Amino acid sequence: MIFHVREAFDEFWPIFDQYRGIRGVLHSFTDTSDNLEKALQRGLFIGINGIATFTKDSAQIAMYGAIPLEKMLLETDAPFLTPVPKRGTINEPAFVTYVAHHIADLQNTTLEELSAATDANATTLFSL
Repeated sequence: MIFHVREAFDEFWPIFDQYRGIRGVLHSFTDTSDNLEKALQRGLFIGINGIATFTKDSAQIAMYGAIPLEKMLLETDAPFLTPVPKRGTINEPAFVTYVAHHIADLQNTTLEELSAATDANATTLFSL
């Protein structure tokens, strides 16, 4: 399942916890490290898109740097949330490369390692 939760985690967690064995991703995750930890404890994947490349929020930047590779997915959210350096244009799937480069830098890892991990995560989550 794909969950899009905005400013509603206090309401989301009790509902989510009523159902066991759900595989899913928190799409366009921009929340706190606390909610990141709660998501990871529940086995959820974390979706990252262009927001990660342009946020100025230091807590968010630190949170993106702390997401374990084995729980990370990269998203386009096209035609919205265009990453830097393409801000101001219509987002397209090809721009996920900019997100990948940015996250690899934050995580101090290689683009190859990040790509392999996120590819494996998508394969696992979506039974590809």
